[in-house]
Amino acid sequence: MNLYIWIKWLHILTVLIFFFSHGTSMTVAFQLASEKNPDRLRALLDLSRRSLSQMSMSLMALLVFGLILTFMGPWWKQIWPWLSLALLIGMSVWMTWQSRTVYSPIRKALGLAYLTGVGKENPPIEPVSMDEVNALIAKSNPRLLTFVGLIFTLIIVWLMVFKPF
Repeated sequence: MNLYIWIKWLHILTVLIFFFSHGTSMTVAFQLASEKNPDRLRALLDLSRRSLSQMSMSLMALLVFGLILTFMGPWWKQIWPWLSLALLIGMSVWMTWQSRTVYSPIRKALGLAYLTGVGKENPPIEPVSMDEVNALIAKSNPRLLTFVGLIFTLIIVWLMVFKPF
């Protein structure tokens, strides 16, 4: 077996790790609407937050392995790997922004540490009423995040499998 095959295997492995760790956040996003206990909501949001480090590390690893593969193979002169990279970065930026816009206010309302700006950590404040928390949760749209993520992922996989240009 040559090195290219091993790097490809690592690339696929890190993609799987990314999706496994990302599944935690997706499950939490869908579960929030049906949960009414503030302590359980806090626990769910903390669980989701804990999965972010594995998600981020695996995303960085899959990017590195993907770039290595691009230059190891005859792909760096073609358009599809660069388009895949641009789509992945664009999707990641949009999903991070969208998720922070939705879930940081919920964390803040529940009295948890929350992020603002470009990742500025803010300390917990006094929780608000559950009516306000429920109103924020009602504004969330995990289906939109799932749909966008799925469509972009399918396009990226199509580009990698079929290498159209």
